[in-house]
Amino acid sequence: MAWVILGQGVAAAGGLVGVRVMTELLTPETYGELALGITLGTLGQLVAWSPISAAVLRYFSAAQESAQLPAYLDAVRRLLLQASAAVIALGSIIVVALPALGATRWTGLAFAALLFTVLSGYEAALDSMQLAGRQRRIVAWHQGLSMWLRFLMAVVLIAFFGGQSAVAMVGYSVGVLLVLASQLYFFHRRVLVPRRQLSPAPAGDSAALARRMAQYAWPVAAWGIFSWTQAVSDRWILQGFTTTAVVGVYSVLAQVGLYPMTLFSAVTLQFVAPVLFERAGDGADPNRLHNASELVLKVVGMTLAVTAIATIGGWLLHESIFRLLVGVRYRSVSHLLPWMMCAGGFFAAGQAASQVMMIGGLTKRLIAPKGAIAIITLALYALGASRRGLEGIVYANVAFGVMYFGWMSLLAWRSHNEVRRRMSPLTGKGIA
Repeated sequence: MAWVILGQGVAAAGGLVGVRVMTELLTPETYGELALGITLGTLGQLVAWSPISAAVLRYFSAAQESAQLPAYLDAVRRLLLQASAAVIALGSIIVVALPALGATRWTGLAFAALLFTVLSGYEAALDSMQLAGRQRRIVAWHQGLSMWLRFLMAVVLIAFFGGQSAVAMVGYSVGVLLVLASQLYFFHRRVLVPRRQLSPAPAGDSAALARRMAQYAWPVAAWGIFSWTQAVSDRWILQGFTTTAVVGVYSVLAQVGLYPMTLFSAVTLQFVAPVLFERAGDGADPNRLHNASELVLKVVGMTLAVTAIATIGGWLLHESIFRLLVGVRYRSVSHLLPWMMCAGGFFAAGQAASQVMMIGGLTKRLIAPKGAIAIITLALYALGASRRGLEGIVYANVAFGVMYFGWMSLLAWRSHNEVRRRMSPLTGKGIA
């Protein structure tokens, strides 16, 4: 837990320092362009890389337990290559289409976002594998280093080439590339070298495991489309109703307001995720699933408590926080900080609750609710932006967070009760 907190703490410090520096170097309009450009990277992350990372994390312990680690590594390699081809193909279409649509000035930013997306995907997959193997010191080191290097490389390139959004995005990509090189070094030492002592995996075993991992991952990709729509629509809708400068100010508010809760959620889930999947095993034993889901419910309760504390703290200290963390051109919206913290906290609690379905292999159950929530939130964003501009988007985020938490908690409780009914009331063991 100390290593997890250290890694996330260093990353948090890097993120906060980065926001402060970038808001001094970039105008609100340029920062808004950067935020819009990152939405392209978010598409690849949610639709391609997050599903693979989820499967990588879920099946590592089961493969190690059943002596199928060589087949597992081959299966991961297959999935990464397929995802890379899909992301590059889609990104290339977007880059080529922009000049034809009269948006030539976005071409450089789109290309840099594509590079950032591909590199980040491999970084996330290696993080998941090393986390599943409980190499927490390595994961903590790389997560802390990654955040600092992204902003540092962006600042260096801006100093040489000017304060353009595409230049900043290339800097982010260079930072990720440096971290990826270090990850590959430790991956070779801790995973690939020990693997050579094992018998090679038959091609059939690797293909079968790859199919099983793909079956687990495709629902994550399916709802990733809806999650992406919800995650980026606030900025694009705000762009439609206001200006790019307002988008930049809102992006800073979202970073400062959502980041503390995202950090807490990341620390908690990073610590408990390997334990959850090890307890759950392959998901066939109701007793093991019950133990894992009990731990998830405790995490949800703890997240709600931290949300209440953070929201009160944001309400009391919002002006001081903004004076410390952001440039003067972005401080006019500090009074909205507690609302963003509240929204982020409820979303974090909902994410924790969804782990009950993840450990049980019930990823398909999340497609419909996540799709419905994304559509409703899209309408809330449009309504809020048209009526109140930036403030309306913030209040729509709060509504989204509460709705997401409620729906995920209901699904988690139902799944938990299903597992409990499959257990013997006398022995606590699964009923055949």
